[in-house]
Amino acid sequence: MAVIDRERWQALEPLLDRALGLSSEAQAAWLDELTVSSPDLAAALGALLTGESDADRQGFLVKPLELRLAGLELGAYVLERPLGQGGMGSVWLARRVDGRFEGHVAIKLLNLSLLTTTGQERFRREGSALARLGHPGIARLLDAGVSSTGQPYLVLEYVNGIPIDSYAAIEQLKVGGRVELFLQVLAAVGHAHANLVVHRDLKPNNILVTCEGVVKLLDFGIAKLLDTEGTSERTITAEGGRALTPEFAAPEQVRGDTITTATDVYSLGTLLYLLVSGRHPTAEGCRTPAEAVRRLFEVEPARLGEGDLDNILSKALRKEASERYQTVTAFADDLEHYLRNEPVSARPQSLAYRGGKFLRRHRTGVAAAFFVVAALAGATVFSVRQMRDARRQRDAAVQDAKRSQVLVELQSVFAGDSRGPDGQPLSAVERIGVAERILTHQFRQEPWLVSEMMTNLSGRFYESGDRATQRQMLARSREIARNAGADPQVALAGCLRVYSFAFEDKLDSARADLADAKAALGRSENVDPVIRSRCLTGEGQLLVAEGKSNAGIALLKQAVALEVGDATESVATINDLAEALRLSSRMREAVPLQRLVLAKLDSNGYGDTDMLPNAASFLDGSLWELGEPAEEQAALQPFIREQEAIHGAGHVSTFLAFLYGQAKLRLTEYDSADVWISRAMRDTTQGAGGIAEWAPAVLTQIRIEQRRYDDAKRESAKLFDFPRGRGTNAALLKARIRWETGDKAGASALLEPVLRSVLSDGKPMITQFAIPLISAAEWRLAAGDARGADSLARLGRRAAAVDTLTLERSVFVGRAELLRARALRALGNAPAARISARQATIALTNGYGATNQWAMRARALRDSLEP
Repeated sequence: MAVIDRERWQALEPLLDRALGLSSEAQAAWLDELTVSSPDLAAALGALLTGESDADRQGFLVKPLELRLAGLELGAYVLERPLGQGGMGSVWLARRVDGRFEGHVAIKLLNLSLLTTTGQERFRREGSALARLGHPGIARLLDAGVSSTGQPYLVLEYVNGIPIDSYAAIEQLKVGGRVELFLQVLAAVGHAHANLVVHRDLKPNNILVTCEGVVKLLDFGIAKLLDTEGTSERTITAEGGRALTPEFAAPEQVRGDTITTATDVYSLGTLLYLLVSGRHPTAEGCRTPAEAVRRLFEVEPARLGEGDLDNILSKALRKEASERYQTVTAFADDLEHYLRNEPVSARPQSLAYRGGKFLRRHRTGVAAAFFVVAALAGATVFSVRQMRDARRQRDAAVQDAKRSQVLVELQSVFAGDSRGPDGQPLSAVERIGVAERILTHQFRQEPWLVSEMMTNLSGRFYESGDRATQRQMLARSREIARNAGADPQVALAGCLRVYSFAFEDKLDSARADLADAKAALGRSENVDPVIRSRCLTGEGQLLVAEGKSNAGIALLKQAVALEVGDATESVATINDLAEALRLSSRMREAVPLQRLVLAKLDSNGYGDTDMLPNAASFLDGSLWELGEPAEEQAALQPFIREQEAIHGAGHVSTFLAFLYGQAKLRLTEYDSADVWISRAMRDTTQGAGGIAEWAPAVLTQIRIEQRRYDDAKRESAKLFDFPRGRGTNAALLKARIRWETGDKAGASALLEPVLRSVLSDGKPMITQFAIPLISAAEWRLAAGDARGADSLARLGRRAAAVDTLTLERSVFVGRAELLRARALRALGNAPAARISARQATIALTNGYGATNQWAMRARALRDSLEP
């Protein structure tokens, strides 16, 4: 048989699937019909089927291989029965058997036939996509691993539900009820988009509804990460079979064009059309995938007689991606307006739109008439359009030229040897003041330019920590813009003030500026998406500061969705979202975004600047709060190597050295930590504010571990008076000095009242309480109070267990379980002690590494407790 190239196979594969599912008689009749419509494909398909028949006659695989996976153990799970089979792998129902939890999970196994580099990359990408997501409407990723045979697998939340179209039919939902159900789908997809993930395979079988009516989105097997890098997208898609479902694919997917969030919008429009009408918008009655693909391009969906809902569906199902809803939020907004009988943004297809479609379908028949009309009208139309384009280009060019002129003037201020009356070089703040005076004098006839440049300059004050001066400059910029009638610039300056006020918890001022900025936005037309993004960011940060984390995070995700490219400002918006997630104890969601920020900064050339370690500090904080110091060190190492390659061994930026030393301390590598922290402290000109704030706690702990207690006391005297988490840890350090120097009663007397205070203040428990609680438990056990020790250790475990993954990865959980095992052994409860020791071994080995002293202690205790 001749070799079939990839494009030919992509056309034949769905036809072959169809043919093999038919009886001999039906197969022959279907081939006859295919011969009429597509003789070449029919001939090639006939040759494949003949080969299949010959193999059958020769007895090839007459007795199929039986791969019995039921009963197979994968880590802590045992497979029970298959749930489904897809192009990438099989999905199994599994139960946990290590005694830690009851209940079932779904385990997805990569097909053995796909154990190639690109096949595994595609499977890894599904795990990466799921790891970014944390939404109640998306089945959660719980774990991942590799079987003893080298077969990768994902452990997923098991969803006991039925496809969304079946649920709507069984429940006999009215149109409004179906739209409300569909809005749950949009919320889940919107969360994925905000986390830079496009699903690309949205169809009823991938959207289940539980008996409680809760939608769960499944199967991110062909999801696209909007920042995909490394393995070629085409390679990953090609190897592993058909990477789309033709009946629910968007036109650009079939053509192989760029995939965007609008691609999912088309699939969602198809799904909603199917839910409302019970039939497919374009492929109803199609017998083959090839026919469904052909009709995708040729057929316009029929209107359903549902008024504005038809207009909404029409917009979602436009063939051109640019003509659809660009976000699922906009799609959802129109549906909510429809349910409330309010006007929607979607309108019936215009005459121009329908005329354009007519021309595409009937090019030959109208070509002559078109050219006659074009000959008469073309010159006029072209002239008008050319004149408008020229005017826009001229205006843009003039503005760019003025900006360049300003930058030249400012460069002389910032790069020159400007000095004050005392002959000393001007400080950065003084230079900015000079720059402002130049702007307001030389360019006062261009108020839009003065306002824009002053807004940009104000950011330098924010970065230096002088937020009061930043806000003063923004206020002047806003007033200039207001007098010039430049409402978008008024809004931008106000929203940046909101962000600055929210950072310092000056919430009343932030609210007042936000109201003013929103009024300016309301007066504006065609506002730049960047300005809208900045305002969403400011409002989101205000909501987070007010304790309305979910609402704030939702706005920050909208801000991220508005950003384009890898500009520093767009990266900052992603970082703002990640930090809001972290501060809301959603560190697992924050980590992939923080890694993305670092990757973008590094790729943009900021790897050898202070900007990168500043961003790295956020990832560092999240990983520590998740209790994963080994991962924390691993995240910093590439940037250490990069800077050492430029500047030499041990020579890295101050703040990066500090972060790395802190990671070494957390891994209990005390001498190495001392070296790196000493390097960071040598240079007091960089990052001094941040290091001065954090260094006393780090140095106090290092000196305690080195048994240099007098030095530890001196450092502890410099500790800042922090609230809650950091304040509790500061109390722990001071108490540890007492404990280590023999004042054991004084240590407990200092630490426990602080713990009682923060645990009874009515606020949520946080990860920072874990180690102080565990230390207090350790001291209770040393004093013979095993029951009190167990109680405090359980509180420490509760503080650390922010999600299910921390139960197996967090060193805080591991240390709490290790102490519980010791306390339970002292209480004579050996079975419970064994369970805690096993759990401690898993968590400490994963969090610290197998050779760490804490992991070895846990293993030794576990082994001593085994019967």
